[in-house]
Parts: sequence; C-alpha cells; structure tokens
Amino acid sequence: MGRVTKYAVLLCALLIGLAANAQEQRKAPAYDTIPIGLQNMFDKPLTFRGESIVNFTKWCFDHIEYPEEALLHKISGRVTLQFIIDTAGVVSDVKVVRSAHPLLDNEAVRVVSSSPAWDPVTVKGRKANVRFTFPVVFGISKKEDDTSIVHAKFSHKGHTDFMSWVAENIEYPKEAAKRGFNGKVAVAFDVSAEGYVENARVLTGAAYMGGNTTGSGSKLKNATENALAATLDAEAVRVVSASPRWIPAMKDGFPIKVSYNVLVVFQTE
Repeated sequence: MGRVTKYAVLLCALLIGLAANAQEQRKAPAYDTIPIGLQNMFDKPLTFRGESIVNFTKWCFDHIEYPEEALLHKISGRVTLQFIIDTAGVVSDVKVVRSAHPLLDNEAVRVVSSSPAWDPVTVKGRKANVRFTFPVVFGISKKEDDTSIVHAKFSHKGHTDFMSWVAENIEYPKEAAKRGFNGKVAVAFDVSAEGYVENARVLTGAAYMGGNTTGSGSKLKNATENALAATLDAEAVRVVSASPRWIPAMKDGFPIKVSYNVLVVFQTE
C-alpha cells in the first residue's frame, strides 16, 4: 500500500502508568520482565535511540501506512498493543490487547514489530526486559475524504470480489497443508494506471500473524514453523501477483496508480 500519511491523521500516543498497571505498581514483578508502570525501578529512564520514548511515537508516525482499504471504507479506531523490549533492546512478542479492526490491527502490529532496537534497561545494574503498552490511533481527516478519486475495481469472469478470486486460485503449499499449518499473510500491492497488479509484497508475514500455535503478533520460534510460514508468504505474493487486470482508479477523469492491502488466509479443513 502506498504511503498516505499526508492524507490521514494518525496519532500514536504513549500509554504509561495507566490503571491497567495499577496493581503491578504495588509490588515488584515476579520475573525479569518489568511493566513500564514500574519504570521508577529503572537505573535510568527508558529511551528509544538515545532519546525520550516520545521519539518512538514520532518514529511510528513516520513509518506507519494507513491501510488503503480502511481509508476506502472510512475505517478508523484505536489499536492497543503490548510488546516486550528485551535485554538487547529488541522489540518482540507484539500482540493486540484491544482490537479496532483487523486491517488496523495488522498495520499497527507490523509497524511496531519493525521497530529499531531500543536502549536496554537496567535495574540495579542488571539488564531487564520491559513490558510496554502502546495505543495506535487511526483517524481520517476531512482532507482524506476525497470524493474526486474513483477507486480501482476488480472484475473478472463474474468475480467482483478480489478476495473470492484469491480464495479460488490459491494453491496451499503442500508441506504446510500436510502438517495442517494455518496462517495469515498481509500483502500490499499496486494497481497501475493501466489496471495491472504490480509490486506485490508481504507487509506482515505468517510468522508474525500466527500459525497453528501462535497468536497475532507473536513471532514463531520453531524453525520448522518459520519455514512453513515462509511458504505461505511466498504463495500469498504469487497469487496476488497473478491477478487478472483491474479497472484502474480514476482521478479528475484520468487513470492513476493506487495501492491496496489484502489479507490472505490459509486454513486447512
């Protein structure tokens, strides 16, 4: 999906020390993972790339891509995420704790999962994991509500729903099907001014969006499952790239290039 941050108003706000952490503030955690609400335990304040954690909000704003389909249907809302910053400063175990819509959830998980490393936290000289809660708010400005754009349309041999076409033409990877391995892959793609699907790419792969044993946003740990997830990613890109020609989008009477996201679901019987 093409970047639309110039049209969309997106606010990433930090959630620090809210009521959800109130009980955790009354006693020290039992494990080495410390909730952000207990940041007074840290030897020094948590920082992102050498600056205050507000810098993470700015980084998210610069890298998030408002899902085109969500814009088209005027879908907005607040996605609350929780993730771990490990002892190396790496973000892991990103999960949705409060959903807004699958399109928004997936994009929020994608951008936070791609975060650069944070500065590790120490408690009494010992490195510690930090559990962080972070809301991402998707909102559409009036400027974005541009009625002069007529979006691209999929129409092929009676199909008017691209997702139905994808479902009929997908080829479940044999080994994944044999093992009953399920998953979801978020794929972005462009529809050119001539109506051709181009530049299909994985936004969030099956390894992050959940296989058989993993919830949304939790990266798989098992090497075999990661390999199976990669086959789902490849097939999702292949089938989207194989799409028949679309009716191109139009603006002010002229065909234009647009970008979309699609969620490809692999589910065995």
